[in-house]
Amino acid sequence: MRGFLSLLQSVGRVIEAMRVMSFRVICAGAHLAASALLIGTVVLLLSLFGGYEWPLWYIQGSERIFGLLIFVDLCLGPLITLIVSDAKKPVRSLRRDWSIVAAIQVAALCYGSISLWQGRPVALVAAVDRLEVVSASQYSGLTEDSLKGKCAEAAKLKLAPGLRVCWAAARIPKDREKGQALLFSSLSGGPDLAELPEHYVSADEVLAEYHSLLKTVEQAEKLAPFLRNNKKIQSFGALADIRLIWIQGKERAAAIVVSKEDSAYLGIVTE
Repeated sequence: MRGFLSLLQSVGRVIEAMRVMSFRVICAGAHLAASALLIGTVVLLLSLFGGYEWPLWYIQGSERIFGLLIFVDLCLGPLITLIVSDAKKPVRSLRRDWSIVAAIQVAALCYGSISLWQGRPVALVAAVDRLEVVSASQYSGLTEDSLKGKCAEAAKLKLAPGLRVCWAAARIPKDREKGQALLFSSLSGGPDLAELPEHYVSADEVLAEYHSLLKTVEQAEKLAPFLRNNKKIQSFGALADIRLIWIQGKERAAAIVVSKEDSAYLGIVTE
């Protein structure tokens, strides 16, 4: 008889544990679903309005912040909810715990979203021998209105038509003293040439500046080592029939591949 009662008690404890765990799983699952919806909305908005298109987000190294957002909101948040959710707790305690978790998660989401918005790619600027990706935060407090009249239409350039950024070009000042001052400022941590809209040419002159960046595969390999023996480049056809434009991002580099004959866009390769 005692053995039977002991068995019943064990079964009861198992059922109770399953009930508690079921409550935890339901709460964590609901948290996960809400987080996924929220993160998906943020990523979609940044993709549509923040300039985070391939390969700009990749060469800027933005996947680190995206990864942090996903870890905190899709992994850490629901996991903490799974731990703190206990059916035996008073409703008031549960609400307090959930509120704390939600507050931390929202704070992390806001921080990540603001960082991504400030670091969004705004312009691709032809400078010296390359295209440089310039983010909103690199314009040193200037508004994007300063780019008006200096952005060429992507359709006219025939370069990476899917990239919705300002296509601009910067020239080194002809005045020797100004050029040296710009160089010394850049070397001492100041803004580079590509970050100074006052040195941008007008939109009508951008196409000529971009054409000056076109390099043969051999020439481009000397500027960007990642292009050496790049198999993807070879897939675009004979190397003699293509030209490359080197793009330098914050973390990585890429290259736009165009046709030698008419400069038509063929694709993009990344390191």
